[in-house]
Amino acid sequence: MEFRVDVTQQAFDDIDGIFTYIADRSPQNAVRWRDQILEKMQTLSYHPYRHGLAPEAQRVGVEVHQKMFGVYRILYTVADDLVTIHGVRHGSRRPLRSDELPGQE
Repeated sequence: MEFRVDVTQQAFDDIDGIFTYIADRSPQNAVRWRDQILEKMQTLSYHPYRHGLAPEAQRVGVEVHQKMFGVYRILYTVADDLVTIHGVRHGSRRPLRSDELPGQE
């Protein structure tokens, strides 16, 4: 079964912020990083459950999964045939809050 992948505006904003940070030091690396993370997100259309739950899943009361990309965590949920990517966080950044998930405000 192939899942649809939806990327929230928050996730795009996270990617833009990380891109800007990397670009200040290495514009070529920033472009490569952005292209690669967007590719990795699309791989979630196949077997999204293969990645474990994020550490904050129990605290927010939602099955939030995480896929690692280097030091970054791609945080997403799965419902029916839809994978929703809610954010991209550096591993040392604060955990995802429940109010950052649609319908969980």
